Amino acid sequence: MDFIEPVARVMKQIDTPDGVYAKQMAAKIGGIEGLCTFPVVAQMVLKILSSENYKMATVSAVINRDPALAAKIMRLANSAFFSRGKEVDSIDKAMVRLGRANVVESVCAVATMDMFPDVDGVGKDIRDHCAATAAICQEIVTDLLPSHKNGAFLCGLMHDVGKLMLIASGESVYNTATEQQRIASDAMVPVERAAFGYDHALLAAQILSLWKFPDPIPLVVALHHEPALAYQNEEIGYVVAMCRIASQVDRQLAYNMVGVDEFVEILATGVDCAFAAVSEDYLLNKWETLSNARTQALSVFGPNG
Repeated sequence: MDFIEPVARVMKQIDTPDGVYAKQMAAKIGGIEGLCTFPVVAQMVLKILSSENYKMATVSAVINRDPALAAKIMRLANSAFFSRGKEVDSIDKAMVRLGRANVVESVCAVATMDMFPDVDGVGKDIRDHCAATAAICQEIVTDLLPSHKNGAFLCGLMHDVGKLMLIASGESVYNTATEQQRIASDAMVPVERAAFGYDHALLAAQILSLWKFPDPIPLVVALHHEPALAYQNEEIGYVVAMCRIASQVDRQLAYNMVGVDEFVEILATGVDCAFAAVSEDYLLNKWETLSNARTQALSVFGPNG
């Protein structure tokens, strides 16, 4: 299997000389693709939108073939993540309002999260974390660098989807890990690499690439636990930094690990905020808004979403 370039670079660093871990990951990808097949309707939408001559009416007609998918895309399209205007009442109107980039994000988001509807325990925590990180990431990027907002939501949503894929495939490493390992930034990566020879970010990035997710989503997912490598590219690095910041903000909101002031001070002096120029004052002033965005995300992607 040919790995996308960031995956190949990291695998070269962590693999055995004879490539055992790469072979194991390739086998796991094959198994997960059998368990988690990207919906045909979503595949068709992405294919249509990859053409310069696409027609939104064609996209609407394809989405309407799957009423459940259409209903969930409508709900997401009417949420604050993609709309600030009057609620739309049809897929046709939603497609026109959203435009190509947001249609891609909505379809990919709903289709992927629908693969993991019944997770509970650790799986539910990861699913909620993905949704919350997406909302917080988009909120911050829209404020500070709106030119990068297309894709920010989906990057946040997909950043830990590899963990859900591994759980779906029967891996139990998350059930045996400590709570601190599960919620601390980067802490599960060495655990996963020790167990599998690769980590959830590399696995998910490769699968998202195979599913034809648009750039930079697979690249950001691949590198969100490799900031030193990500920050060599300013554009990719910025989105990676925002995902990492949003992920940590969600964990603080979910678990109240320390006081907000203390948490923000520590986060703001770290490498991620330094790279993305996210200040302590900004985070403190925005805290309630980020908390509200998280709450809405859990509502949209919750059991009744």
